[in-house]
Amino acid sequence: MDIIGVDADGHVLDNRDLIYQHLPESFKKREWWWTPRNTWDTTIEGKFGQPNVDNKEWLDALNKGNVSHTVLFPTRLLNINFVQDRELAIALCSAYNNYLRENYLDVSPKFQGIALIPMQDIDAAVRELHRAVTELGMVSAMLPTHGPPTRPMLGESHYYPIYQEAEKLGIPLCLHATVTNPSGPEIDPFERMIDSHTLIHPFGQMKQLTSIIFRGVLEDFPELKIGSMEARASWVPFFMERLDEEWNWRGAAEAPKLTAIPSDYFRNGRIYVCCEPDEALLPTVMDFVGEDWFLYASDYPHPDSEFPESLEYLRNREDMSDIKKQKIIRDNAIRFYGLDS
Repeated sequence: MDIIGVDADGHVLDNRDLIYQHLPESFKKREWWWTPRNTWDTTIEGKFGQPNVDNKEWLDALNKGNVSHTVLFPTRLLNINFVQDRELAIALCSAYNNYLRENYLDVSPKFQGIALIPMQDIDAAVRELHRAVTELGMVSAMLPTHGPPTRPMLGESHYYPIYQEAEKLGIPLCLHATVTNPSGPEIDPFERMIDSHTLIHPFGQMKQLTSIIFRGVLEDFPELKIGSMEARASWVPFFMERLDEEWNWRGAAEAPKLTAIPSDYFRNGRIYVCCEPDEALLPTVMDFVGEDWFLYASDYPHPDSEFPESLEYLRNREDMSDIKKQKIIRDNAIRFYGLDS
């Protein structure tokens, strides 16, 4: 069944020189955080990934994969939450969003954008979120799952103006981790990427979703949707049951805003989850949670991406109905991001 795909999580290779073109002059001569403190070889000596992909190569890949839209996240600027300089963070987010609009969104309607917003300054984040959606045409914004230990968890009321603006704009917000971690061992204790990469995506999602759910964000903002990106999906049933167990024990005292069991947020369309086409438990997970809340993501052109082969594998799986595959490959992403079908 050759379903036309929608990619819920692709990436641009945000080249430093291109981003610099959009920075104010006062920032262009500064040395800053671009080079992470770890020295992990993410491509394993260039054997994996597509290191020089631009919009032309992206369009070729979409055509090969029979994909109508890709929703684009950054790569190096996934680290934006680690920028300590508030003014620099504001400038980088604005510069990146302008770069994405100019180099991708204006090039083809197949490209859709995820905005970067400076979580270091809430007022500036709200302004940039509004600008990115209303002026630049972005369909969502990224919430980083990791940052300095001094940064509040995402369930804290500190971030409520961002959630209020997203709800007003009618857009979802997407949780996404970073791997090239510039923070050092106080955040990430591992010496090898294989260790960190195993855990940082799903554990980052669980950490922030626990905060968001138990602090009552989804109760206080009943129209807000959250996306869990690039962490697979097989952890979700375990996590749902773990949340419910804790809530049944301590919820009345420590999570009083919740009006129903936490797992309901995964079953009623408040939380969507990106999956991997080769997850053996994916049909079981969908039966347990519901088939309307899972999204296909290419992760192209990152080193661990197997796009477009991964999408073809999903199309050809024999342990899933055509209805389920249609929802994962296309329908759910269109609904989540509010795309034109």
